[in-house]
Amino acid sequence: MIIGIIVFTATLLIAPFMFWLLSHTLYSKLNLKKYPTQVNDGIGDSIFLPLFNGILVELIISLNHEFKLFIFIIAVSISVILTVWFVHYQKNIATYLDWSKPKQGALNLGGWYHATYMLIQIIIVIYGLTIFYNNFFLWIAIIGYLTTTVIQIIKEGHI
Repeated sequence: MIIGIIVFTATLLIAPFMFWLLSHTLYSKLNLKKYPTQVNDGIGDSIFLPLFNGILVELIISLNHEFKLFIFIIAVSISVILTVWFVHYQKNIATYLDWSKPKQGALNLGGWYHATYMLIQIIIVIYGLTIFYNNFFLWIAIIGYLTTTVIQIIKEGHI
C-alpha cells in the first residue's frame, strides 16, 4: 500500500502540481485562465488519475505481473493517436485560451508538458485496463475521470 501512496503522490506532483506551478509562476503575468481551469483538471487530474495509477501499481506488485510487450505496443499506438488528435483539437479547433494555450494555433511549454503527460497517462490507462480488465477499482477510477470530462463538456462545451 505504501508504493501505491507514493505513486499517487508522484502523479500529483508530476501533473496537477506542475500544471499549477507553471500556470501560477511562469505564466502568472499572462491574462489567461490559470490551472485548474476545468472540472476534469481539479477533480479528474487531482483525484481519479492519481488513484488509478496507485491502484495499478499495487496490482502489478501484489499479483507479480509479468510485463506484456504486445499490449504495451498497442497502448503506445493508441495513446499516440489520441494525443495527436487532442493536441490538434487543443491548438486549432478549441477557441478558448488558458495557461497552456496563449493564442489560437499555439501551445506553450506548459501545453507541450501537458501533452507529454497525457501521452504517458493514456499508455498507463490502456495498459492497466487491458491487463486488469476485471478490476473494479481501476474501472471506478477511470469512470470517475471520464465523468468529470463529460461534466466539463456539458458545462463549458469543450474538453
